[in-house]
Amino acid sequence: MKIKITLLLSLFMVQVVTYAQQNSIVFRTGVSMPVGKFASAANDAVSGFASTGYYLDLGYAHKLNKYVAINGLIKYFNNGVDTKELQNQANISYQPYAAREPQVGNYIGIGALAGLTFNIPTSDRIETSIILNAGYMNLTNPNYRFDYYYNNLILLSETEKKSVGAFAYSFGADFKYAVTNNLGILLNAAFLGNRANLKDVKTTFSTGETNYFSAKAPMNTIDLGLGLAYKFK
Repeated sequence: MKIKITLLLSLFMVQVVTYAQQNSIVFRTGVSMPVGKFASAANDAVSGFASTGYYLDLGYAHKLNKYVAINGLIKYFNNGVDTKELQNQANISYQPYAAREPQVGNYIGIGALAGLTFNIPTSDRIETSIILNAGYMNLTNPNYRFDYYYNNLILLSETEKKSVGAFAYSFGADFKYAVTNNLGILLNAAFLGNRANLKDVKTTFSTGETNYFSAKAPMNTIDLGLGLAYKFK
């Protein structure tokens, strides 16, 4: 029995050593589509009015065996704001004033995540990878500037940009095709989840009034894109 256990452990260690030098660098880019409250145009503090943007991933994976790898990822996303919907809500909230289309910045997130990759080879050249990650991201809520008009009266308001750190997680899949032994192309689909704990975000008005609001605002996205993977020892 001891001999069998020793043999099994030896085979496992040989497998780990065999794959220990199989590393890969992955670059992905594509569309970042806001979902849930991030995309919502409802009149509340956590609705993001976010529009479709783009994302960039730079990842590294180290294979432990044929099916499992550990990975690290630097992730960036950039999403705009649906200013027409934001203008409509402003018109409702500040009647009888009429709002012009606001000047707005972008939602930006950048951070580092790490986790596990589960590889499912279907042929010599085709492989599906299930990727689970968690980590830290710096999330930036954009600045807003509104101009309101009523008869000959003008009211200006400006909400500051705010950046906060947050826990983030993602799960998704890569569908890879090996062009050569070292280079592959891939399709990527993933969900990114996070929640920005915004505190005391300041809005100033031309009347001299100052307001503050706080909100736990999610910036969740579904990412769809293409990428390149390069394997090396």
